[in-house]
Amino acid sequence: MKAIYREILEELKKKQIADDLYLPDYTRYSIVNLVSFILKHFRIEPLFEPYPLNELLELSLKDKIVLFVIDALGYNLYRRIFNRFKSNLSVFKDIDFFPMTSVFPTTTASALTSLNTGLTPLQHGMIGYILFLKEFGLLANMIELAPVGMERDLLLKSGLNPVKFISGPTVHELLKENGVGSFTVTASIFKNTGFNRMHTSGSNVRTYQSFSDLFSTIRKTLKTNKDEKFLLIAYWGLADTLAHRKGPLSEEYESEIFWMLKMFEDEVLSKVPPSIFKKTLFMITGDHGQKPTSWEDEIWLISNDEFCSKLSIPPTGEQRMMYLFVKNRSEFRNFFEDRYGDYAMLIDSIDAIKMGLFGLGKPHPNLLDRIGDFVLLTKSGYSFNYRYTGQEKSLKGRHGSLSEDELFVPLILAG
Repeated sequence: MKAIYREILEELKKKQIADDLYLPDYTRYSIVNLVSFILKHFRIEPLFEPYPLNELLELSLKDKIVLFVIDALGYNLYRRIFNRFKSNLSVFKDIDFFPMTSVFPTTTASALTSLNTGLTPLQHGMIGYILFLKEFGLLANMIELAPVGMERDLLLKSGLNPVKFISGPTVHELLKENGVGSFTVTASIFKNTGFNRMHTSGSNVRTYQSFSDLFSTIRKTLKTNKDEKFLLIAYWGLADTLAHRKGPLSEEYESEIFWMLKMFEDEVLSKVPPSIFKKTLFMITGDHGQKPTSWEDEIWLISNDEFCSKLSIPPTGEQRMMYLFVKNRSEFRNFFEDRYGDYAMLIDSIDAIKMGLFGLGKPHPNLLDRIGDFVLLTKSGYSFNYRYTGQEKSLKGRHGSLSEDELFVPLILAG
C-alpha cells in the first residue's frame, strides 16, 4: 500500500504551477472524485472519475459509508501527528492513508459544498469565504450567508434560497432518489442555518452538543439503521479554529487531532457490533489543510491605500487568495508585479478557469461575476488581509491558496 500512496503523491505533485503551488487534481484524486466513488459504490452514475478505492480495497460487502470530515486536517499535518501518536492508537496505527487534493480555493465554503454535492467549485459557485454577489449588490460572508459584518442568514430575508443557491442537487438528494439513505451529523448550532441547509437537503440531520455526543450519535445511527444502506457524513469544525489561533504546528492542534482519532477508535470503531462493522466503510478526511503563518508575513490592506485605490470594489476571497476587481488591468498588473510579486502571483481570472483551478464541468452562471479580473495566490507563508469590519486579527494558520500544506488532504480508511 505504501508504494501506491507514494505513486498518488508523485502524481499530484506533477501538477505544480509555481514553487510549492499545485493544481487540484479533479481528474481522479480530489475530494470531488471521492464523492463520485461514493455515488458509484451505491450504483449511482458518478459525476466524475471516481477515486480508485476499488483498486485498493475489497468493498463489495460494504452497504454503509461513514465519512468523517475534520476541518483543516491536511495530509502533511496528519502524517506528522500520526507518526508522533501512532503508538497510542490501536486501530489507526495499522491503517494506510492516501493523499487527495481539496478544491480551489482551499476553504470550507468551497470544500464542504463539493463534499456535499460532488460538484467542482466551477459548477457550484461557492468559490470563497467572502464573495461579491452581483445579484444582491454586496460583499457576502458565505459561511454566514450575510453581508460582511452583519447577522447570520440575513441574505435569506432578502430572497436567497439556500437550497437553490448552488446549481444541481446535493449528494443526499441523489442518494434518496435511488433508494439509499443519507445522514448528516453536525453541531446543533449549525442545524437550521442557511449554510447547513444548502448542504443537507435530502439528508436526515442529526446534531451533537460536544465531541463525545458526536461519536455517540454516529454509533447510534449505525446501530439503529443496521439493516439499511446509507451514507453518513459527520463534520467537526473546531480543529480549524485551533489551527487558526494557535497554529497548525501547535501542541493544541496536534492534541485535538489525536483525541478526535482516539475517540473515533474508542467510541465508534471499537463499540460498533462486528456484524455492522464488516458492512461499513469508515473514512476520515479534511476539507482542506492549513499553512503556518506569522504576523511578519502579513500584508494589511485598507480602503484608502494605494493598492485598494486601484480596485473598483474591495478585494474578496480569502487571506491567502483573493479575487481582485480592478479599474485598469494593465496598470494594476504592473503595479502589483513591482510591489508584491515576491509575495504572490497574479493570474488573469479567465486564465484561472482555463488552467482548471476551479475544476471541470459547466460553469455556474454567476461565476464570472464573482471572480473579478485577477486571482491572487499567495506564496510561502504570506497573507493579504483586508479590514472589512476592523475586527480582523493576526492568525497563526491560514488556508485558501494552493500550497501542499493547504491543498493535500488525507484519506484514512477503516473497516
